[in-house]
Amino acid sequence: MTDIAKELARPDKPRSGRGAATRARLLDATLTLIARRGVGRFTTREVVQEAGSSLGVLTYHFPTRRDLLAAALVQHLERRDDQAAASPTSGSDADLATLTDGAIGLLSRMVHDERDVFLAGHELDLETIRDPELGARVGAEPSAHRDAIAAMLRTAGSDAPALDAEILDATFQGLGIKWLNHADDAEFDARLGLVVRRLVEKFFVARR
Repeated sequence: MTDIAKELARPDKPRSGRGAATRARLLDATLTLIARRGVGRFTTREVVQEAGSSLGVLTYHFPTRRDLLAAALVQHLERRDDQAAASPTSGSDADLATLTDGAIGLLSRMVHDERDVFLAGHELDLETIRDPELGARVGAEPSAHRDAIAAMLRTAGSDAPALDAEILDATFQGLGIKWLNHADDAEFDARLGLVVRRLVEKFFVARR
């Protein structure tokens, strides 16, 4: 568990019910504003306005701006892990077509369904480089996302699934950024499908 996750799990912090729902709304609003403007160009007043809350409630849950950013980054990472765990690419019987379709589906959800969260995640990753203390608050990046990719590759026959998962994860993140720049380009969509298929083929080893 990361440092910030431990902090958020304290007994005096709401983990269910109305308090948890309020926290989630505040974090969703933060991610939305970060996606629109970047980490340094939104105010706490805008967060509470977006969330339909108040400054007092915000500061109760997140006393400092760094607390808010750290919690938002944790929420982003946990959502990304949940998406990977739910992907059909993690199944034990995944073949090349399933892996390709699953990878494209995951990219599509990142770019279309979770666009703000995806963009905000990249902004927050960059901010942890600019602000090492923020990175220290979050701690080690949760590994469930890469673990799910590694499990898929292990099933497919990779002789180095953890290393291959690092390569695929980074590549998918980069492809997602490119897709955002061509969101309404049908020709790019078609080419992306071919790119993903070729990429997966490189890592797919037929089981004997």
